[in-house]
Amino acid sequence: MKKSISLFLLTALGFLLSCNNEQVYVTEYVGARSHFITIQPNHWIYDNAIPKHFVEYNYPSITRNVIDRGLVLVYMADRNSTRNTWTLMPRTEVYFDRESEQIDYTIEWGYWIEPNRLEIEYIRSNKFNIGPDTKIDIKVVIIDDMVNSFDAVNNDVNFENYDEVIKHFKVQESDLDIKLKTK
Repeated sequence: MKKSISLFLLTALGFLLSCNNEQVYVTEYVGARSHFITIQPNHWIYDNAIPKHFVEYNYPSITRNVIDRGLVLVYMADRNSTRNTWTLMPRTEVYFDRESEQIDYTIEWGYWIEPNRLEIEYIRSNKFNIGPDTKIDIKVVIIDDMVNSFDAVNNDVNFENYDEVIKHFKVQESDLDIKLKTK
């Protein structure tokens, strides 16, 4: 009996010594939602100082906590495609002149976030004042808390793949009323 208790105590002590003091937080559910925005050509504002075009939205789901602990991903629908595919922003489009065999111009798509604010940006490398002339479809994915989610940060998630993100984080489509900011 003494040998059994001694063996048990040595095993327990060995187990306790092998454990580290790191705390691992596992959450079963990471709050994640997606919103759909359509930007019309007349929504863009031109800023000659940068120069860039931009659209601002009042966005109550983008809180300080989301910025500090979560994740905001912005996807843009592929233009000139018959497929329903979404590409992670920022992104660059390169327009090539086949006759001169040189790059004609580029377009940069990006975004900026602050609490309660989302800005979508469009920057063209030439003819700066020409903005998008078609509607642009955007999906905004907000994941509330990545810090305490062991599952969220320790899995191989391809964040460039919208469908994979939606599936992995169980993203819920939301009908949030996102207001275009007007000057």
